[in-house]
Amino acid sequence: MKNIFTLFVILSFGIISFSQTTPGDYTIKLLESNSKNSDFGPAYQTNNKVIFSSSRGGGKKWDNKEPFLDLFEAKINEDGSFSDIKKLPPNVNSRDHESSISFSPDKKSVYFTRNNSNSDERVNDSLVSAGSRRDIRQAKKEEKSREKTQYIAIYRAEVDFEGKWINITSLPFNNRNYSVGHPSVSRDGSKLYFASDMPGAYGSSDIFVADILADGKYSKPRNLGRKINTLGREAFPYMDSKNNLYFSSDSRKGGFGGLDIYAVKVYADNTISDALHLGQPINSDSDDFGYALNNDLNEGYFSSNRKGGKGSDDIYHLSAIVPLKFECTQFLTGTVKSTDKDKPVSKATVTLYNKIGTVLNTTTTNSRGVFKFDVPCDSNLKIVANKSKFEDDFEEFTTSESQDGDVKIALQLKSVIICKQTVNGIVKHAKTGNPISNAFVRIVDNTGKDQNSLNTDNNGEFTTTLPCKSDYKFTASKLKFLEDYREIRTKKKPKKAMDLVFNLKPEIDTTEVRIVKNKVMVNIEPIYFELNKANINPAAATELNKVVTIMRKYPNLKIEGGSHTDSRSTDAYNLKLSNRRADSTVEYIISQGINRNRITAKGYGESQPVNRCVDGVRCSKEEYAQNRRTEFVILNPEVLGYIN
Repeated sequence: MKNIFTLFVILSFGIISFSQTTPGDYTIKLLESNSKNSDFGPAYQTNNKVIFSSSRGGGKKWDNKEPFLDLFEAKINEDGSFSDIKKLPPNVNSRDHESSISFSPDKKSVYFTRNNSNSDERVNDSLVSAGSRRDIRQAKKEEKSREKTQYIAIYRAEVDFEGKWINITSLPFNNRNYSVGHPSVSRDGSKLYFASDMPGAYGSSDIFVADILADGKYSKPRNLGRKINTLGREAFPYMDSKNNLYFSSDSRKGGFGGLDIYAVKVYADNTISDALHLGQPINSDSDDFGYALNNDLNEGYFSSNRKGGKGSDDIYHLSAIVPLKFECTQFLTGTVKSTDKDKPVSKATVTLYNKIGTVLNTTTTNSRGVFKFDVPCDSNLKIVANKSKFEDDFEEFTTSESQDGDVKIALQLKSVIICKQTVNGIVKHAKTGNPISNAFVRIVDNTGKDQNSLNTDNNGEFTTTLPCKSDYKFTASKLKFLEDYREIRTKKKPKKAMDLVFNLKPEIDTTEVRIVKNKVMVNIEPIYFELNKANINPAAATELNKVVTIMRKYPNLKIEGGSHTDSRSTDAYNLKLSNRRADSTVEYIISQGINRNRITAKGYGESQPVNRCVDGVRCSKEEYAQNRRTEFVILNPEVLGYIN
């Protein structure tokens, strides 16, 4: 942030791994709408509208020779660029600086940064340039030497039904002796994050938070602590809709230089994760700040004064190829006891499932009936305990968003003597015979009631137990395959397991073939010919190349090129003409390297019209043309794998 007011730089200052922490992977693009002056800090008002800060407006200048900052609105185009840029009205933009805004979730109020008064006092420019490497202590000495020093403050405005900002008021914790700026409202509207050098700051500026109370008042600001704040500068907080707090810092170990952008996770109990550096290309050896993200689209903006920009600070569009993610697990402790005198059940099998029935982990209870798991935060889970000669017990539960939200589960098994039939199954690919892993198997009884659902393992296998002497239907399925099912009756006194085999056929690839009147045909547009002609024109060659492609893909595929004519002329003439057309298309395909033994030609004359145009019926030229066609029937569709 060289030569700008960037507002806070002007301050006076495990058993299983469920997810991995990643800063994300991004592409960035410099916005063409950047000016030769400072542009930074866009904030979303809607998905297609932003408010940003710029000194492009002209007018009164300050000590760095750029005009004072104002707020501008812009339309967001489909590619993330800005258009229809307009300056906000004078009741918002004063004679001095305005910058760094944040809307409440309901868009009925907006917080923004402004000089602490609209007088002609000059802003303390010794700390204006975020890109400056001037020693902070020396800067403070220079500041003290000034007779007049002006700080920044956060103001709140109401947004009326026409979108105008009205009833602009200063927040109660603003102060003439320090700066408060860079507001960011939490996703639920209950908290306001900001940067300040107020008493209690560790460094030249820190990130603070204040509660937004129901009566419109605010709690006393709280410093967010050492996990975020250092002895240097922290500024430009931004809270996204997933409770990830982004901020800029110039003093953290491992930074690239100047201000770098970091992120932390703020959990439901207000604990905070370790800070994560966003890396390249978001961060550079210059100042990087003013982050804003649309979580629904995984794209947003940030600002930088890096080389290659258009002005002293520029806005960049970012797209998250891989979004930011924080690993979050909790510790689950559980017990399994019998209903008979509440005794612990040892060596019980305990299985953890996610909401779609995939097994996340399995363990057994110890001699005290205790089991332990690491479980993912903010997840819908199911835990099942079972043991021979006991009825299963389970509990469904949802973990909290907090890293520290430990879970306790108590399960009880009822001792029974019950006949059980073991059923082993395997799901295979119908053509190749290879096992299909993670196929979904559903089991229902003869009333249609679900009895169990599970997924096959890496070998395509599954095992379940069911009550004896009962009827069940097993259905195996997987995306892009046709279902297969088996109906069984379990034995009265089973001596061994029942074995089931399911063969899943791939769904038909409609980009390759289509089925017409029980014929499997190559999926191309019909080859149309001019009247009384059999030559291959460029349009016909384009479609014939599709036939060549599928024949190369399936080396054993055999097809017939069937050609048809319209009803004009005699039957004998039309039959000869259709044979010439069929031969013409087949010869073209052979010329592309396809073996002659794999393709045959047959003429059908006028015997198979696709419309009403038969002998004795007068038709239009277009209707006649529809019958002058060649189509390709697949003679051995079983080689495709998804056709019997």
